Amino acid sequence: MNKLVEHILKSNNNMNINSVLADGSYDSNKNFKYLYEKEILPGIKIKKNSISSTKNTNTRNKEVTSQQQYFDRWKKKRKYGYRWMAETAFSSLKRMFGE
Repeated sequence: MNKLVEHILKSNNNMNINSVLADGSYDSNKNFKYLYEKEILPGIKIKKNSISSTKNTNTRNKEVTSQQQYFDRWKKKRKYGYRWMAETAFSSLKRMFGE
């Protein structure tokens, strides 16, 4: 994730990124730590078997608790439901140009 975010920042004159929406494949302490350091709000869906742990970053533990207890509220707050727009755009591009 850090390479992707850094690429976007450099390509767009260090524009400000407020949040990142990502699926469960990005659910890792490394990604949560990176986003915290960059002051970017994580919109990463946690894996179903995730638990709060002392091995996790504080940010990830908060997300685990929030998603497990109040998923609909978390989804609305993070605007996670808007991820479909990006998925649709990528799908269209792949149909036009291939993988």
